[in-house]
Amino acid sequence: MTDESSELANALDQIQIFNVRRAWAFSLDLGEWDRLRSCFHPDASITVSWYSGPLDGFIDRSRALMATRKPEEHRKHWLGNMRSEINGTRAVLETDVLILIREFIDATLFDYTSYARFYDLLEKRAGVWRIVEWNCIYDKDRLDPVAPSRERASPARKRCWRGRRAGLHS
Repeated sequence: MTDESSELANALDQIQIFNVRRAWAFSLDLGEWDRLRSCFHPDASITVSWYSGPLDGFIDRSRALMATRKPEEHRKHWLGNMRSEINGTRAVLETDVLILIREFIDATLFDYTSYARFYDLLEKRAGVWRIVEWNCIYDKDRLDPVAPSRERASPARKRCWRGRRAGLHS
């Protein structure tokens, strides 16, 4: 292969690898289980905060979680920068991700934001790139009430509200 042909083949592999992760995000968030399954080789393993094991178990647990959601609850995976290293029919993909979840905790609706990185090992089998191992590295989390209430506020915040009512703050 010429240098130009090699570069084009590598660029095509990168696009296909990135598209596997993109298809994964939409499929999981929308509950498209067959499409989600197509992002992985059958022998894939998954390790995230709430699950470690084979693909089938992850899909079963994800489906069960989605079935118990209330109408106000949802989740979204926002993918950011991606980089891949390709070596023949194997690749490593690292993806910055924001995991946005809205759910009830003790009857209060919260927005949960997780800053993380997905670290994927992929293989090209029969000409198709798919994930064989997916790991999530969690960097930082936030938990914010959707509608803050004075009853759940910290003592410092309550003092601030009292001060405003007394005309101490503009």
